[in-house]
Amino acid sequence: MASAKAGKVTITAPNDGKVVHELVLLKTDEDPAALPKKGDEVDESTSVGEIADVEPGSTKQASFKLAPGKYAMVCALPGHY
Repeated sequence: MASAKAGKVTITAPNDGKVVHELVLLKTDEDPAALPKKGDEVDESTSVGEIADVEPGSTKQASFKLAPGKYAMVCALPGHY
């Protein structure tokens, strides 16, 4: 578990795998292992942003303005969550 102060937070998303991934930031009090799903994909209705299409072997970074609370970071591509 990571923690940060509310406000501007920069997140780095490295992809050491062999397929494209993404990082979706969800504002939620839910256990990340039990997030609601729509079909076989995680429900992104509480998303506050994402780092999309991180290619294998690459790294992307983005900054988000976060309100106080709890968040989960997931790869919401089909079959990845």
